[in-house]
Amino acid sequence: MTFQNYLFQLFPKGIRASDSYKNAQGKGLLERYVGIIENELDTEFIGFVDNFLSNIYAISGNNVKFIPSLFNHLGNPATPTTLTDAQKILVLKYLTRIYQLKGTAISFELYFSLFGYQVKIMEDTPLKPITYDSLTPDGIFIRYDDSFTYDQDCEQCTYYDIWINTTPNPTLIDRFTPVICFLQPINAKFRSFKETIFLQDNYQFEEGLPDDLTPTIS
Repeated sequence: MTFQNYLFQLFPKGIRASDSYKNAQGKGLLERYVGIIENELDTEFIGFVDNFLSNIYAISGNNVKFIPSLFNHLGNPATPTTLTDAQKILVLKYLTRIYQLKGTAISFELYFSLFGYQVKIMEDTPLKPITYDSLTPDGIFIRYDDSFTYDQDCEQCTYYDIWINTTPNPTLIDRFTPVICFLQPINAKFRSFKETIFLQDNYQFEEGLPDDLTPTIS
């Protein structure tokens, strides 16, 4: 992966044409400035990430003493209680993917799968429609509050259950409560575990820091 010529193309169309102080190569002041950032990301950031991930994959034996430091660098995310060193390493390997999916049903499925569980999120229909100020697909701005306030009405939380391929018990709930609180979005509330049997529902995720954020589903 390289950032060269990547960031500038994310700007709205027409920026290159209107960019001023172009040089002999046709690059304006803004494009050259963004190019400095792109170059720094390529020379400083990418290598750091690659080395960081290599250190995670190389953890074994006496190197497990670096696990707390790696967790700290990655934001000290919530984990199930009573993890072995091998399980902590497994979480670290998939943590970037979990951060990318955090707040979605797939993030629950991925995190629980690291510990041998299959889960499915079953959520209720919201009790009332969402009333955030927003644009319609036709470009019409809808304001639900008065002209001096913005989204002051708290939205109704949606309750959800986690269907899991094991018999729920207090130990399971206590162990995964930190993970549930870490993954769930702000407008969702966990209600209960429910036991179920999965016929076929298999997700395959790549370790590390992928270029494509879309998981492969088979």
